[in-house]
Amino acid sequence: MSYVSNYDEFIGVLIWFLGGLDNLLLSLMIFVAVECLASALLFLSLYKFSIKSIVHWIANKCDIFLLIGIANTIDTFLIRSGESLRTIGLWFYISYECIIILDNSKKLGLPLPEKLVNYVHEILKQSRKGKYDA
Repeated sequence: MSYVSNYDEFIGVLIWFLGGLDNLLLSLMIFVAVECLASALLFLSLYKFSIKSIVHWIANKCDIFLLIGIANTIDTFLIRSGESLRTIGLWFYISYECIIILDNSKKLGLPLPEKLVNYVHEILKQSRKGKYDA
């Protein structure tokens, strides 16, 4: 029983650090889970599924949630006027996860509207140049 209460305390602190379990955070968690499945399917279909890619993916996702927590900390303790940075960060990473899902779906052969594909590829091309890096 003591292990359960320790997990409850850890989860409570984690949720507090992330700014509460609201709809935006839940949406990000859902998009991360869907992106995980889409990436796993893509890696499996391309035979590029390796421990290195898994560790890189996990580190990437943990970093997203750490940045959301840092934005919440800045909002809470430094700015003290709402949740503006946290909200901006959540919307940015929800959008980014959506773009990655669409890109992986296109690589898997799912038919997507051509304008949407061009838009996603343009965003990814500019992101790889560093223009949209956070």
